[in-house]
Order: sequence, then structure tokens, then C-alpha cells
Amino acid sequence: MSGSTGVQPMAALLSRSERVRAIRLARSQPESLPELLELGETIKARAVDVATRDRRVRARLKRARSRLLAVDYREEKDGRGRLLRLGDVCFYDYDADVLVVATVDPGTGRVVDVVERRGSPPLTREERAAALRIVARHEREASDKPPRRSRAVAFPTPSYAFDAEPSRQGHRGCTLYYRDGPGMIGAVTVDLSAEDVVPDHVLPEVLRARASRPSRRQRGGSPNAG
Repeated sequence: MSGSTGVQPMAALLSRSERVRAIRLARSQPESLPELLELGETIKARAVDVATRDRRVRARLKRARSRLLAVDYREEKDGRGRLLRLGDVCFYDYDADVLVVATVDPGTGRVVDVVERRGSPPLTREERAAALRIVARHEREASDKPPRRSRAVAFPTPSYAFDAEPSRQGHRGCTLYYRDGPGMIGAVTVDLSAEDVVPDHVLPEVLRARASRPSRRQRGGSPNAG
């Protein structure tokens, strides 16, 4: 997906003074770690702004259900052996089930490439929240009494989990685990691409609700029991 980059900021993502500060902070670890992380978040926010204003990115995501998933830093060498520092702003297109990656050159503040990739990056907080909303809607429609899931732990659903339903293959999923009464671990899998709850009977056994393993104390043992 090459061509005109459209109207974009011409300034670098880091000013000269910020570059000097970044070097100073990097050399004074670990005491300066909080400041360095804060500066890193600022740079990520600027990269996202550049990517979302890019004409190609806007055109690609215009009609897609998409969400920002990550901003990754990477280094590579060009044809002359020079080191290039780049930032990849990763969006997920839930309609096409692909990553849309806009590569930003921090030195120029421009998007230099836009590509599509297959992959399954870690779940974001926004995706976990979306999964919880989908589950709540599903339970309201089914007139079920929803258990407390505010502390649910979210994991990406493995791709093989959707093998039983060809219409779901390649979709992005989220499996939520939560306590469902004494000695039970509840589980529910959400198809984020289709925005619905996946029926238990089509999922592998490992993704279904199950009895939790009792602790040593619950078994009447102790850490030093032989």
C-alpha cells in the first residue's frame, strides 16, 4: 500500500531537547525509569496521532470496525547499512481480521509504509472491556443472572478454538476466566470479530468452566508436607 502519504506533520516526533533528555534519562537508569517511561508514552501518543491523520490509514480504516492495539518500536538497516529507528502503529480490522500497521519515521514525523499482516497481538484493556459488554448483553438477552466478572482475567483465545465453526476461523477472540462459586472457575469466550459469545459446546474442553484446583491448605497439607 504505497503512494502519497497525504497531509502530515513534518516535525520529528522528538525535538532536539527531548532527544538530549532521552539520552540523559537512558544513562541514569534505574532512577530515571519513571521519567523515561513517561517520555516513551508521549512519543507513542505522537506516533498514533501521525498515523491516524495519514490519508492512507484513514482511507483503509474508514469503513472498518477497528481499534488501536499497540505501538511497537523496532530497528532495521537500510540498503546502505544505516540504522533506521521506526515505530509501528498497529490497528486491528475486525471485519477483515487483519492487522493494519502504519510505520512512522520518528525523525521526519511521517508515515513511511502501511501494510496488512496476520497476527494475534496481546489483548488490550479496551478489548477486555468490550468482551465484558458483549457478555453482559448476551446474558440480558438470555435472561440469565450474570455472575460477578469485574475481576475476570482475559486471555487471547487460541486460533484452534474456533475450528469447529468454519465461519469463525481467523477471528479474534477473548476468553474470560472468573470465580463462579466455591471451587469453580467460570469461563466464557467472546468472538470479538463477530461481537458475540461462543457457545461452550463448540469450544475445546480447556476453555470451558471447570473445578479449580484446591490449595495446599484446602487439601489439609502444608508447604513443608512430604
